[in-house]
Amino acid sequence: MKTKPLVLIICTGNVCRSPVAEYLFRSELPDLPIEFASAGTDAMPDQEIDPKMAALLARRGIETSDFRSRWLTGAMPLSADLILTAATTHRATVTRISPPLLHRTLTLKQLARYAPEILTERPPADFGARIEWIIGSLPRARSRSLREGSDSIEDPIGKSQRTYETVFTDVERSVLAISELLRAR
Repeated sequence: MKTKPLVLIICTGNVCRSPVAEYLFRSELPDLPIEFASAGTDAMPDQEIDPKMAALLARRGIETSDFRSRWLTGAMPLSADLILTAATTHRATVTRISPPLLHRTLTLKQLARYAPEILTERPPADFGARIEWIIGSLPRARSRSLREGSDSIEDPIGKSQRTYETVFTDVERSVLAISELLRAR
C-alpha cells in the first residue's frame, strides 16, 4: 500500500527535462511526505542524466549520479496521483494510455500557470488531501488563467548550451511555482 502521494514527471528520453524537474522538486520539498519520479515516453532505460543538465543541477548543489532513466510503461501513470509532463505531446501520450488520467495530467507549465489561482483557496490541513485539492481546483483555475505562449518546454537534446540553460530555467520556474502550491498552508 502506498503511503505517500506520487508525482510522476514525463518527458521524451528521461535524461533532461523530467529528471531536472524530479531533482528540483526533491531539493525544494525535502520534508514533504511526497514522492517524485520520472520516466520517458521514448527513453532508453538505465541512462545517466544528460551531462549538460547534470552540470546545471550541480551548480545548485544537486547531485545526480544515482539517476537512471526509465521508459514509461502503461502501469506507471496509473500509480501516480499527479502526472506532470514536459510537453503537450507527452500529456497526449499519457491520456492515450489511459483516458481517465486526463483530469490529473498537466504540463509543468500549465500547473505553474494555474498555481497562483489555486492558491487563492485555502489548502486542506491534511497533506494527504493536497493533490485532490489541486485537481479539484483546476476547472476554476483554468477558467481564470490567461495562457501566454506554449504549454510545452522545448527538448534541448542536440541543441546549444544556451538552449539547455533556457530549458533548465523553464523547468525551474515551473517547479518553484508548483512547489509553492504543494507546500501551501
